Amino acid sequence: MGEHSLHVIRSAIALLEEMGIIEKKKNPGNGQDRTWQYKLHFNVLNRLLEHGKCKTEHSRFNAEQYHRSHPEASKPQ
Repeated sequence: MGEHSLHVIRSAIALLEEMGIIEKKKNPGNGQDRTWQYKLHFNVLNRLLEHGKCKTEHSRFNAEQYHRSHPEASKPQ
């Protein structure tokens, strides 16, 4: 969506993996598929949130407003 650079997104994914919140793997059914699959570990996330080790913030992102102001984003490629 143009919010963050690829470097920032990859760093965030690495941090979530390190914390055990997500697990990343390749498609086990198709060796040619190079797309990463992510599994969210709700139990780990909830445990971190309960202990106050992790804080969340409310997102101001609104997809409907974004698509109205960026019509090219909703065009099929």
